[in-house]
Amino acid sequence: MKAIAVIDQNRAIGIEGCLLCHLPADLSHFKNMTQGKTVIMGRKTLESLPGGKPLPGRNTVVLSRKARLGRFYEDGEFYGFFLSSPEEVIHYVENELKGQEVYIAGGEQIYRLFLDRCDELILTELEHAFPGADAHFPEFRNRFALAEEGPLQEENGYRYRINRYRKI
Repeated sequence: MKAIAVIDQNRAIGIEGCLLCHLPADLSHFKNMTQGKTVIMGRKTLESLPGGKPLPGRNTVVLSRKARLGRFYEDGEFYGFFLSSPEEVIHYVENELKGQEVYIAGGEQIYRLFLDRCDELILTELEHAFPGADAHFPEFRNRFALAEEGPLQEENGYRYRINRYRKI
C-alpha cells in the first residue's frame, strides 16, 4: 500500500473538512497516480469530495464505523463500496487485490490506521504552515526515509515539492 497526501510544515492535511489549499497541478498528480487503482478513504473524506461521491475511474473503498451498505455505480460501472472495519479492508486488499496498487487517501484516522502497512508515501510537502489546521498526517520520519525529492514548484502562492518516501 501507498499513502498519498498534501501536508504542510507541521504535517497538517486539512482545515474544517477541507483541503489546506487549492493546487490544480497537485490534484492532477493525484488523479494520474490513482486513476485505475484502488483508493481507501474514510467517510468524512468521501463526503468532502464533489457531490459526496467517489472520484471516477477508481475502485473506492470507504471505511466507516457508520457503515452504509451499498456499492457505487456510475453509468452501470462498479467503482467502490463501504467496509466497516480496518480488518475488512486488510482482508479485501490481501485477498481480492493481491499485488495491485492501493492508495490510502485520508483522512487523518485512516492514515493512522494504515500507515504501518504502507511501503511508500507520496507526499506533497508545502513550504507553508496552516495554524488553523485540525487534521494531521501521522509522524512518519522515524519509519520512512526520503527516496526521491521532487522539484520545487509554486502554485497559487504556495511552494511545494512532491516527495517519495520508502519504509525503512
